[in-house]
Amino acid sequence: MDFTTGSDKARAQSRREKNRHAFTLIELLVVIAIIAILAALLLPVLTRAKQKAQGIGCMNNTRQLMLGWRLYAEENDDLLPPNDYPYTTAFNPNANPPMRNWVVGTMLADTDATNWAILVDPRFSMLAYIIKNHTLYKCPADKSMVRGTPRVRSISMNLAVGTLWNPPFPAGKKRGDPVGGGWLPGVYNDAQREWRTYGKLSHIVKPSPAFLWVTVDEHQRSINDALFAVECGDAQGVRIVDFPASYHGGACGFAFADGHSEIKKWRGKTIQPPAEGPTLPLNVPAGDSVEDVRWIQARTSARWN
Repeated sequence: MDFTTGSDKARAQSRREKNRHAFTLIELLVVIAIIAILAALLLPVLTRAKQKAQGIGCMNNTRQLMLGWRLYAEENDDLLPPNDYPYTTAFNPNANPPMRNWVVGTMLADTDATNWAILVDPRFSMLAYIIKNHTLYKCPADKSMVRGTPRVRSISMNLAVGTLWNPPFPAGKKRGDPVGGGWLPGVYNDAQREWRTYGKLSHIVKPSPAFLWVTVDEHQRSINDALFAVECGDAQGVRIVDFPASYHGGACGFAFADGHSEIKKWRGKTIQPPAEGPTLPLNVPAGDSVEDVRWIQARTSARWN
């Protein structure tokens, strides 16, 4: 005998209809797996797109810096701005004589590494009366921090490019003379005469302006003063003195004397140390990055003969 009422049957029928519209556990797991696969496929594409956008931003920054750099020379009888800021000296606005450079500050001093104002102070940073935007001195992909504050600069300048300003000067040199290029021979010698240095735009004939790099993004564990050191002479073998950055998926931004910018993709791993860690040592063997170092050397300077 059936004692089920009409209302009980209706409720049971409603539950059955609801159950027919619900996902089973297997169906939910399949949906989650599909979403995970799609995410795994899309993530590399999105990452590459982000890296490309940051690379474009980096090239735009350095291109604007090169316009300012060239304009400085045009307004100063062809003379290039100084590029001899002291290696570890924290910026001191009261120094006598005043500290001046194309850009002042050492990233080894927290007070400098977090102070964007000194980058655009024309009393000290000699491109500042042209370059008003401090963000141009930093690659958009550089996320490095100093005591919880973003580091203000990732850009450094070719050690063979620029003039002298800050004493003491090498023997026989004076303010306004071309920089010494001390690391170029392979054994440090700031009085070297083997490799060309460039104190005026008109000095840049070998390599040509389109082939001589002027600024580079330096690795966050390598950057200190405002110049980027390269050995060209291989006196101790092919070596890396300062490390370039590899922010753009294993690539780095360079700007050249003719005003154009490039993103260089590195091939070796030695030239791409991890972002985090202690300050990188100077002057280490190139290891598997000899081809990369040769590329930089060929665009840094040329022998006088």
